[in-house]
Amino acid sequence: MNELNAFDFVLPTKIRFGYGISGELENEINAFGKKTVLVVTDKGLISAGVVGRVIDKLGNDMRDNLTIFDGVEPNPRDTTVQRAYETAKAKGADILVAIGGGSSMDVAKGVSVLLTNGGMIGDYEGLDQIKAETAPVIAIPTTVGTGSEVTFWSVITDTNRHFKMSVGSTMIAPKVALVDPDLVSSLPPAVIASTGMDALTHAIEGYTCKLSEPITDACGIYAD
Repeated sequence: MNELNAFDFVLPTKIRFGYGISGELENEINAFGKKTVLVVTDKGLISAGVVGRVIDKLGNDMRDNLTIFDGVEPNPRDTTVQRAYETAKAKGADILVAIGGGSSMDVAKGVSVLLTNGGMIGDYEGLDQIKAETAPVIAIPTTVGTGSEVTFWSVITDTNRHFKMSVGSTMIAPKVALVDPDLVSSLPPAVIASTGMDALTHAIEGYTCKLSEPITDACGIYAD
Protein backbone atom coordinates (compact mmCIF):
# COMPACT_ATOMS: atom_id res chain seq x y z
CA MET A 1 0.00 0.00 0.00
CA ASN A 2 1.37 3.39 -0.98
CA GLU A 3 1.86 6.03 1.67
CA LEU A 4 -1.23 8.22 1.94
CA ASN A 5 -1.05 11.87 1.07
CA ALA A 6 -2.01 14.31 3.80
CA PHE A 7 -5.66 15.38 3.75
CA ASP A 8 -8.24 17.30 5.77
CA PHE A 9 -11.85 16.23 6.30
CA VAL A 10 -14.00 19.01 7.74
CA LEU A 11 -17.73 18.55 8.29
CA PRO A 12 -19.21 21.22 10.57
CA THR A 13 -22.79 20.07 9.85
CA LYS A 14 -24.60 17.86 12.32
CA ILE A 15 -26.54 15.30 10.27
CA ARG A 16 -29.67 13.75 11.71
CA PHE A 17 -31.29 11.07 9.56
CA GLY A 18 -34.52 9.21 10.10
CA TYR A 19 -38.18 8.88 9.20
CA GLY A 20 -39.98 11.80 10.79
CA ILE A 21 -36.76 13.51 11.93
CA SER A 22 -38.03 16.83 10.56
CA GLY A 23 -40.30 16.82 13.60
CA GLU A 24 -37.21 17.66 15.65
CA LEU A 25 -36.92 21.08 14.01
CA GLU A 26 -38.16 23.04 17.02
CA ASN A 27 -35.64 21.37 19.32
CA GLU A 28 -32.84 22.18 16.92
CA ILE A 29 -33.92 25.82 16.66
CA ASN A 30 -34.12 26.13 20.44
CA ALA A 31 -30.64 24.65 20.78
CA PHE A 32 -29.26 27.78 19.12
CA GLY A 33 -31.22 30.04 21.45
CA LYS A 34 -32.76 31.73 18.43
CA LYS A 35 -36.29 33.07 18.36
CA THR A 36 -37.18 34.46 14.93
CA VAL A 37 -37.17 32.09 11.96
CA LEU A 38 -37.10 32.69 8.22
CA VAL A 39 -38.11 29.62 6.21
CA VAL A 40 -36.60 29.67 2.73
CA THR A 41 -38.42 27.52 0.18
CA ASP A 42 -40.30 27.57 -3.13
CA LYS A 43 -43.93 27.85 -4.14
CA GLY A 44 -44.06 24.27 -5.42
CA LEU A 45 -43.28 22.85 -2.00
CA ILE A 46 -45.84 25.18 -0.45
CA SER A 47 -48.50 23.93 -2.90
CA ALA A 48 -47.52 20.30 -2.35
CA GLY A 49 -48.01 20.69 1.40
CA VAL A 50 -44.44 19.68 2.23
CA VAL A 51 -43.61 22.92 4.03
CA GLY A 52 -46.86 22.73 5.96
CA ARG A 53 -46.02 19.22 7.16
CA VAL A 54 -42.83 20.54 8.72
CA ILE A 55 -44.19 23.79 10.14
CA ASP A 56 -47.33 22.21 11.59
CA LYS A 57 -45.13 20.28 14.03
CA LEU A 58 -43.84 23.50 15.58
CA GLY A 59 -45.37 25.00 18.69
CA ASN A 60 -47.66 28.01 18.50
CA ASP A 61 -45.08 30.44 19.89
CA MET A 62 -42.51 29.44 17.30
CA ARG A 63 -45.01 29.63 14.45
CA ASP A 64 -45.88 33.15 15.59
CA ASN A 65 -42.23 34.13 15.11
CA LEU A 66 -41.83 32.47 11.72
CA THR A 67 -41.88 34.02 8.25
CA ILE A 68 -41.91 32.10 4.98
CA PHE A 69 -40.00 33.31 1.94
CA ASP A 70 -41.20 31.19 -0.99
CA GLY A 71 -39.64 33.10 -3.88
CA VAL A 72 -36.83 30.65 -4.65
CA GLU A 73 -36.49 29.59 -8.29
CA PRO A 74 -34.20 27.03 -9.98
CA ASN A 75 -30.66 28.39 -10.35
CA PRO A 76 -31.48 31.16 -7.87
CA ARG A 77 -30.53 34.72 -8.71
CA ASP A 78 -28.60 37.26 -6.70
CA THR A 79 -31.74 39.39 -6.73
CA THR A 80 -33.61 36.55 -5.03
CA VAL A 81 -30.98 36.35 -2.30
CA GLN A 82 -31.32 40.10 -1.82
CA ARG A 83 -35.12 39.92 -1.54
CA ALA A 84 -34.90 37.05 0.94
CA TYR A 85 -32.32 38.98 2.95
CA GLU A 86 -34.50 42.08 3.04
CA THR A 87 -37.40 39.95 4.28
CA ALA A 88 -35.21 38.40 6.98
CA LYS A 89 -33.89 41.78 8.08
CA ALA A 90 -37.35 43.36 8.19
CA LYS A 91 -38.65 40.50 10.36
CA GLY A 92 -35.57 40.41 12.60
CA ALA A 93 -34.81 36.81 11.66
CA ASP A 94 -31.83 35.31 13.46
CA ILE A 95 -32.01 31.74 12.14
CA LEU A 96 -32.77 30.29 8.71
CA VAL A 97 -34.54 27.05 7.85
CA ALA A 98 -34.11 25.89 4.26
CA ILE A 99 -36.76 23.45 3.06
CA GLY A 100 -36.25 22.19 -0.47
CA GLY A 101 -33.52 21.27 -2.91
CA GLY A 102 -30.19 22.90 -3.55
CA SER A 103 -31.72 26.18 -4.70
CA SER A 104 -33.49 26.84 -1.40
CA MET A 105 -30.43 25.87 0.58
CA ASP A 106 -28.14 28.06 -1.52
CA VAL A 107 -30.41 31.07 -1.02
CA ALA A 108 -30.57 30.45 2.72
CA LYS A 109 -26.77 30.27 2.85
CA GLY A 110 -26.55 33.55 0.98
CA VAL A 111 -28.97 35.23 3.38
CA SER A 112 -27.01 33.89 6.35
CA VAL A 113 -23.94 35.69 5.01
CA LEU A 114 -25.67 39.01 4.46
CA LEU A 115 -27.36 39.05 7.87
CA THR A 116 -24.00 39.25 9.64
CA ASN A 117 -21.64 40.59 6.97
CA GLY A 118 -23.81 43.05 5.06
CA GLY A 119 -23.30 44.09 1.44
CA MET A 120 -24.45 42.11 -1.57
CA ILE A 121 -23.95 38.41 -2.17
CA GLY A 122 -21.64 39.13 -5.12
CA ASP A 123 -19.19 40.73 -2.68
CA TYR A 124 -18.35 37.26 -1.39
CA GLU A 125 -17.73 35.43 -4.65
CA GLY A 126 -14.88 32.95 -4.42
CA LEU A 127 -13.36 31.07 -1.52
CA ASP A 128 -13.09 32.37 2.04
CA GLN A 129 -14.21 35.93 1.36
CA ILE A 130 -16.59 35.89 4.36
CA LYS A 131 -15.17 37.55 7.47
CA ALA A 132 -17.87 37.37 10.18
CA GLU A 133 -19.63 34.27 11.49
CA THR A 134 -22.87 33.72 9.58
CA ALA A 135 -26.39 33.24 10.91
CA PRO A 136 -27.17 29.55 11.51
CA VAL A 137 -28.91 27.54 8.80
CA ILE A 138 -30.91 24.36 9.39
CA ALA A 139 -31.35 22.46 6.14
CA ILE A 140 -34.22 20.07 5.44
CA PRO A 141 -33.66 18.55 1.98
CA THR A 142 -36.65 17.42 -0.04
CA THR A 143 -34.75 15.78 -2.90
CA VAL A 144 -32.15 13.02 -3.00
CA GLY A 145 -29.57 15.06 -4.91
CA THR A 146 -27.21 18.07 -4.64
CA GLY A 147 -26.01 17.42 -1.07
CA SER A 148 -26.14 21.17 -0.43
CA GLU A 149 -27.24 20.44 3.14
CA VAL A 150 -23.63 19.60 4.02
CA THR A 151 -21.54 21.63 1.57
CA PHE A 152 -19.53 24.83 2.05
CA TRP A 153 -20.75 26.36 -1.21
CA SER A 154 -23.63 28.49 -2.42
CA VAL A 155 -24.10 28.76 -6.18
CA ILE A 156 -25.96 31.90 -7.20
CA THR A 157 -26.71 33.37 -10.63
CA ASP A 158 -25.16 36.80 -11.16
CA THR A 159 -27.87 38.57 -13.16
CA ASN A 160 -25.51 41.23 -14.52
CA ARG A 161 -22.92 38.81 -15.88
CA HIS A 162 -25.40 36.00 -16.64
CA PHE A 163 -23.01 33.74 -14.79
CA LYS A 164 -23.37 31.19 -11.98
CA MET A 165 -20.95 32.35 -9.30
CA SER A 166 -19.86 30.38 -6.26
CA VAL A 167 -19.51 31.58 -2.69
CA GLY A 168 -17.41 29.22 -0.60
CA SER A 169 -16.61 29.10 3.10
CA THR A 170 -16.90 26.57 5.92
CA MET A 171 -18.94 29.25 7.71
CA ILE A 172 -21.89 28.85 5.32
CA ALA A 173 -22.29 25.12 5.80
CA PRO A 174 -25.64 24.44 7.48
CA LYS A 175 -25.24 23.85 11.19
CA VAL A 176 -27.81 21.04 11.12
CA ALA A 177 -29.23 18.82 8.37
CA LEU A 178 -32.50 17.05 9.12
CA VAL A 179 -32.64 14.35 6.46
CA ASP A 180 -36.16 12.94 6.53
CA PRO A 181 -37.06 10.20 4.01
CA ASP A 182 -40.76 10.89 4.69
CA LEU A 183 -40.40 14.20 2.83
CA VAL A 184 -38.84 12.52 -0.20
CA SER A 185 -41.02 9.43 -0.60
CA SER A 186 -43.93 11.40 -2.04
CA LEU A 187 -41.87 12.99 -4.82
CA PRO A 188 -42.82 12.22 -8.43
CA PRO A 189 -40.81 9.21 -9.69
CA ALA A 190 -39.11 11.35 -12.34
CA VAL A 191 -37.79 13.74 -9.68
CA ILE A 192 -36.54 10.87 -7.51
CA ALA A 193 -34.78 9.35 -10.50
CA SER A 194 -33.17 12.58 -11.74
CA THR A 195 -31.99 13.77 -8.34
CA GLY A 196 -30.82 10.23 -7.53
CA MET A 197 -28.67 10.30 -10.66
CA ASP A 198 -27.33 13.66 -9.52
CA ALA A 199 -26.25 12.10 -6.22
CA LEU A 200 -24.68 9.16 -8.05
CA THR A 201 -22.77 11.52 -10.35
CA HIS A 202 -21.39 13.41 -7.36
CA ALA A 203 -20.31 10.11 -5.78
CA ILE A 204 -18.47 8.99 -8.91
CA GLU A 205 -16.87 12.39 -9.36
CA GLY A 206 -15.69 12.47 -5.75
CA TYR A 207 -14.23 8.97 -6.00
CA THR A 208 -12.38 9.52 -9.28
CA CYS A 209 -11.11 13.09 -8.83
CA LYS A 210 -7.50 13.87 -7.92
CA LEU A 211 -8.54 15.32 -4.54
CA SER A 212 -10.14 12.09 -3.34
CA GLU A 213 -9.09 10.66 0.02
CA PRO A 214 -10.10 7.61 2.09
CA ILE A 215 -13.10 9.12 3.87
CA THR A 216 -14.67 10.58 0.74
CA ASP A 217 -13.84 7.39 -1.18
CA ALA A 218 -15.75 5.37 1.41
CA CYS A 219 -18.77 7.65 1.08
CA GLY A 220 -18.59 7.47 -2.72
CA ILE A 221 -18.40 3.69 -2.78
CA TYR A 222 -21.31 3.35 -0.35
CA ALA A 223 -23.39 5.76 -2.40
CA ASP A 224 -22.73 3.74 -5.57
